[in-house]
Amino acid sequence: MEQRYETKESFDVVGMNISTTMKETKNKIEIPQLWGNFHKRFNEIQNRKGDKIFFGICDSDDPTWENFDYCTAVEVNSVNDIPTGMISKKIPNSKYAVFLHKGDFMKIGETWDKAMKEWLPSSDKKYNEEGISFELYDERFTMDENNICEIWIPIKE
Repeated sequence: MEQRYETKESFDVVGMNISTTMKETKNKIEIPQLWGNFHKRFNEIQNRKGDKIFFGICDSDDPTWENFDYCTAVEVNSVNDIPTGMISKKIPNSKYAVFLHKGDFMKIGETWDKAMKEWLPSSDKKYNEEGISFELYDERFTMDENNICEIWIPIKE
């Protein structure tokens, strides 16, 4: 698997959050619904840094990642005036391993699995539990086979 390493300073996001599970592929139903709901309300978010980069933030206390929180979000300059039903999160500064996911965005879980279950255990890196993993969607994201998005996994050496 190809990856690159990036260091990213902490940043704030505002968005919508759910707790979901991989049991019975519940996450594959709930996460697209969350994205649909988020895009309907996106313009309510004040202090956005831009309208072209979105985050799918994954956070879990479950070491198996079977149960996790997923947040659709956008970066903001300030967490004032959070719309009803939305939350803010601070993504801490961290070093990241960044993986490209190319093709069908509904298969992004396969790229997550390769990164977390194959690449990470065979690398000299360790998962940084104090960090937060996220998907980054920018102008390369499309709803077809030309899609490109990124998975950012916090690491420590």
